Amino acid sequence: MNRRLFRQSFRHEWVVIFGAWGLFLAILIVRSMLDADRSEPVFQSGEAMAWMLEYVVWACITPVVFWLCLHLGRNGRWKPWQRVAVHVVAGFSVIVFMDAYTDLLRHYVFALRNPVDSIAASLSKTLEDILSLRFLWELVLYMTILSIGFARAYYVRLQDRRLQATELRADLTEARLQALRMQINPHFLFNTLNAIAGLVERDPKGVRTMVARLSALLRHTLDSSGRDEVPLSRELDVLNDYLAIMHVRFSDRLRVETDIDEEVRGALVPDLILQPLVENAIKHGISLRETPGTVRISALRSGPYLRLTVEDDGDGTGRTLTGDGLPDTSNGIGLRNVRERLERLYGENHRFSLRPSTTGGLAAQIWLPFHTEPVDVPDAPPRPIQTQPAG
Repeated sequence: MNRRLFRQSFRHEWVVIFGAWGLFLAILIVRSMLDADRSEPVFQSGEAMAWMLEYVVWACITPVVFWLCLHLGRNGRWKPWQRVAVHVVAGFSVIVFMDAYTDLLRHYVFALRNPVDSIAASLSKTLEDILSLRFLWELVLYMTILSIGFARAYYVRLQDRRLQATELRADLTEARLQALRMQINPHFLFNTLNAIAGLVERDPKGVRTMVARLSALLRHTLDSSGRDEVPLSRELDVLNDYLAIMHVRFSDRLRVETDIDEEVRGALVPDLILQPLVENAIKHGISLRETPGTVRISALRSGPYLRLTVEDDGDGTGRTLTGDGLPDTSNGIGLRNVRERLERLYGENHRFSLRPSTTGGLAAQIWLPFHTEPVDVPDAPPRPIQTQPAG
């Protein structure tokens, strides 16, 4: 909790404490005013002022008792018997003090009791009351405060544990996202280096181009390290570097069509979310064709959501999907990575679908919340998208 929130919470707690004691005092005064046996009005006799001065002190003692309940023995620094001993000593001290203070108020300030010869005599009478256990009222008040203090301490610790659990879940989510990013980079690098190795003998110029593009991609990976989301425009720039490498490899066999709505270029998307989809389209679609093939990439806004689509025309026969929705010709590393990252970032407030396209290939489609500012991962996922993606 930062310092400003702590001060606000501290002020609110004092207001509640004094408000509660004020309400208790008002109830006592009203009850005394309605007492038909009283010989003198409560305000005229000074009884109300004596109560007020008495319960103001009780109100000041209350936060101290609350503090003891919350912090005494926290983090296992005190043994149970030591905590009990401290509470007993603190309670006895408060009860003795309040009994003596009340007697002094009523004997010497408001003369509500029979006068005594001296303050020492008043204190001696207070000691007699304590030794004869005639301090039941002070004991009841203190035990009430102590009970509320223990309930408050339990609630505060419960809230702390919930906050720590929430922070732990956030840390685990961030660690998982980092692991997923680290997983996809070696996967992509391995495939790209394989492509470069296949061109070393027959196309040295193309290899230089691929190495330069690969360098740009690796620079992007370093620049975006630690960021879960990037603007779509930056994601498309990275995708262009990857496609330039694939163009060198496949030459005229690879055609790329894009349909990007200008409105969505500033939208935030997961870093490197499109590259695995395009890689999958090329590897399991275009590379299987004997004739040129096309990969279509589109991005548009649909209400509060951004829709990203990567579609290929494959070999014209279509591809079947396995039970987990992945192509049966794919080892699934890139696509599973995409699916897990979307779930980590957006909970159920996204949709990722893979289905055979009308042109015989595969269409991958992502629906995610349209936003241009970073958003926190919700603890409880919002309502899932109900809209059925269009073809």
